Amino acid sequence: MFKHYSATLAIALLALPHLASAVDETVDPELIAKLRTAATNHDREQLLPNDSDWLFDFTVSKSTFQG
Repeated sequence: MFKHYSATLAIALLALPHLASAVDETVDPELIAKLRTAATNHDREQLLPNDSDWLFDFTVSKSTFQG
């Protein structure tokens, strides 16, 4: 009984990534790389010196969802 459900669940889970995927463009990949490899939070703060660097406007963000 449970073998049938587990097989159906496995097929459904494998199909999920193909049903919906987000396609986004990275705005500044070099800055992202520097932020990820910075040794300390202080180093990250130095990479983002302006107050506007810390804000994200969700209304301007262009995300394309396929599905």
